[in-house]
Amino acid sequence: MRKPFSLQSVLDYRTSILEMRELELAEILRELQLQAQRLAAMQETRARVQSEMRHIQEARRLDVGKLRWWQERQDVLHNQILAQQSRLGEIEEQVTAKRREVLSAHQDEEALIKLREQEELAQREHEKQRELHEADEIGTTRYFRRQKELLQAESLKGMTDGM
Repeated sequence: MRKPFSLQSVLDYRTSILEMRELELAEILRELQLQAQRLAAMQETRARVQSEMRHIQEARRLDVGKLRWWQERQDVLHNQILAQQSRLGEIEEQVTAKRREVLSAHQDEEALIKLREQEELAQREHEKQRELHEADEIGTTRYFRRQKELLQAESLKGMTDGM
């Protein structure tokens, strides 16, 4: 009969930690994707603003007020893009850190799984040795029983021959 793995509760806990870390990583990756999409949208808007500014500058009548408004809009977008790029950098650092945590949790789980496999192997080997010992005992018992029966048979034969 096999004993349960002595560290099963620790393995279960480590597995749940790994699953939790993987979910956290997935959330951070979704946030990274969302923020990257926002950055792309900002960059598209900036490209449209720059295009509009070129049209205004190329127009025969230069509207200074309109040009100033578009320039301010472009400056705001530039600052927003810089802030968004910074935010993306922070999220990428979070992704890297979380990936390290996932890797560490995976390694912890793998170490415990390897210990469980070694324990199971040791249990199987112990069971095999026990069965071999029992077989030896049975064989020895049979041998001595047979020897006893033979001696008794010879004794009886000797007694009957002597009569």
